[in-house]
Amino acid sequence: VKHDVFQTHFFIEHKGHFEGLYPQIPSVKFTLEEGLADYLITADGIAFVNQNPHFDEASDPSTDVQDREERDFDEEENASIHIDTALLFQEFLGHNQRFDIRLESKSEHYFSFIEPRFRAHGYKKITFVNYYNHIDLVFVLAEKGKGLKYSFVIHPGGNPREIRWRYKGDAVQIDASVRQKLQIQSTDILVHESGLQLIGSNGEVLGAKYQREGDVFGFNFHDSMSPRKRMECLEKGFEIDPFVTIQANAFYFPRLVNEH
Repeated sequence: VKHDVFQTHFFIEHKGHFEGLYPQIPSVKFTLEEGLADYLITADGIAFVNQNPHFDEASDPSTDVQDREERDFDEEENASIHIDTALLFQEFLGHNQRFDIRLESKSEHYFSFIEPRFRAHGYKKITFVNYYNHIDLVFVLAEKGKGLKYSFVIHPGGNPREIRWRYKGDAVQIDASVRQKLQIQSTDILVHESGLQLIGSNGEVLGAKYQREGDVFGFNFHDSMSPRKRMECLEKGFEIDPFVTIQANAFYFPRLVNEH
């Protein structure tokens, strides 16, 4: 089944079409736009944006039910649409300020935004090369449904403990009571990191875990991994792959925005 019939599911290079729209999110590099739920890929992390429209009905001064019926009060014409915007930002900490960006699977067409100068191509895969020392941050589009997935590729010499992040947003609540699971709740946005795997250089699936120090999170080897296996991973390289599910916008996406 082809999930992107109209070829719109791309990371779109940001050329200014979002400028000033989200002033609290600096250095936007790419956008992934999915109706009223957007993802902003920035130099410092991932912003999940949810827009929730609702109707503000105009009040009718009449208190007589029959009189209102005779007037044929049209609620739709007397209603205005109001859009509430919620934002959750996963901010990566301590990364290299200078890193290369590798782009793959460029769209054959470009995307238009109001003015010709905003025309931009899209990509299916983005890699922030050497985001941390000897560590790449990789973004790819979800194979099914909507959304994105991210992972870290740790090359020989990289230390997974350098990867740290925190969540910023409106009324953020975090449940990290289960070691290999995270649940982050912000206004109208619910993020589940419901699985975490470490993939060795030979494709072997191994264990990883989240670490938390206050409001800062990170990764580490699972307790079940032997010292020998940990050393082997550090010498040959490995990948950390979180499984993320995002639920947002009951109006536009009643269930999942992101599944992979």
